[in-house]
Amino acid sequence: MVIGEYPEAHGYAPLRAYAQPVFSGNRFIPVDSEFERSMLRALLGARYALDREGIDIAIEKPVFDRLTPLGSCRPDFMLEARSRRTGEIRTLIVEAMGFSNEEYLASKAATHPRMAQIAPVVCITPEDLEAGHVGSILAYALLG
Repeated sequence: MVIGEYPEAHGYAPLRAYAQPVFSGNRFIPVDSEFERSMLRALLGARYALDREGIDIAIEKPVFDRLTPLGSCRPDFMLEARSRRTGEIRTLIVEAMGFSNEEYLASKAATHPRMAQIAPVVCITPEDLEAGHVGSILAYALLG
């Protein structure tokens, strides 16, 4: 919310505001949908499984576009994985593919090559999430 002087209010008043959905009341991480909220919950859970494999994961939810040589894009999630054994650091982009309509898929098809300029892109579908495959998908993408 932006507060400022408003002549008719004879003092300060709210000038404009917006609501942003967040992951939870304890974690103010912006999300775009309930599917993204579930995806983030699965990523947080996968972090513990990867920890047992000696991998530390940092999860970032970008709120601004990233500029690449192919144009701008905004990944759903960016993961930075660090091996405690080797010290190797890998970055991975995770895309929450929550819809299957043609317009949505066309927009993702345009942005995925841009995202691939930043890091490898892994797409997670609702079916992957429901089957509990997020951790294994991430492990495969990071460990090969």
